[in-house]
Amino acid sequence: MSLTNKIPAQAQAGNIRHFMSRVVDMPFVYPLFIILLIVVWVERPAMLGPVFFWTIMRQAAPLVLVAIGQSLCMRVQSIDLSSSGVIVAAVYVLTGGWIEASTPVLCLLAIFIGLISGAVNAWFIAIRRSSAVLVTLATAMILSGVVLILSGIRQPDRAPEDLVALMRMRSFGVPMIPLVTFAFACVFAVLLRFSVLNRVIGAIGTNPKAAWASGLPYVRTVFIVHIMSGAFAAFAAIVLVGSLGKGSVILGQDLALFSLAAVVLGGVSFGVGRGGVMGPVLAAAMLTLLFNFLTAYDVAGPARLIVVGVVIVVAAIIISFREK
Repeated sequence: MSLTNKIPAQAQAGNIRHFMSRVVDMPFVYPLFIILLIVVWVERPAMLGPVFFWTIMRQAAPLVLVAIGQSLCMRVQSIDLSSSGVIVAAVYVLTGGWIEASTPVLCLLAIFIGLISGAVNAWFIAIRRSSAVLVTLATAMILSGVVLILSGIRQPDRAPEDLVALMRMRSFGVPMIPLVTFAFACVFAVLLRFSVLNRVIGAIGTNPKAAWASGLPYVRTVFIVHIMSGAFAAFAAIVLVGSLGKGSVILGQDLALFSLAAVVLGGVSFGVGRGGVMGPVLAAAMLTLLFNFLTAYDVAGPARLIVVGVVIVVAAIIISFREK
């Protein structure tokens, strides 16, 4: 065989290897979501109808927002467990009735709580070098405790009517919240993909000590991702309380743990951002669809948690083998 025939063959083999490596690197959520859609289509086809499906996606919107912030933190080898406390505090600001203000002002106050919580977390993690798990868990407990004390004086009530009307808007029968949320996630993913911040996050996640020694803005980056995570949690609280129409001291407490599940299924682990932003977003939608599918079969809450836990364990095992 001549040299000219060998070169195209080698190039073709290289292309095949590159394609297979991309398939292997694909986040676990993509094939899993396709399998779930097929199962739902066979067993409960009505769930994939326009009305039912978009209602489920509206339920997924708060988890999508929290998962985006969680994925940013995990990519710099950190974690944010304070989102549950931020959501509880933001919901109480919107429904507690302590502050007589317009709805935009209340929403800004809720977002401010998220920003401050993220900044406090980042200060302890990046500057004081404290454990991210302990710091963010303590923040969640403090915020939840303050809300519980205040709720003993005044219980959370109904959400502002204009906020409820905004969150329940529809276009041609489709809820606007999931459309806006997923459109925002796509735009954010594209902007982050081509930003300097994304490259710095990747470098820090790969080796934080080397990034620090090389002069990369480690502290500033950790501050940015934790502040953004707090802001996303506050936005999730606004969407959640607006969709439900009333507040509660336990509303959204499980979103922090489920966001971790969505991030892992979406291909993001500590220091690894294989799934980018859209991996966790798709995983959040998949988990919400899975919960509704199990509910359709009258599966109890504890059993649903077991099923989701098994899915996460399988995903973690596959990811660990793939990393090795």
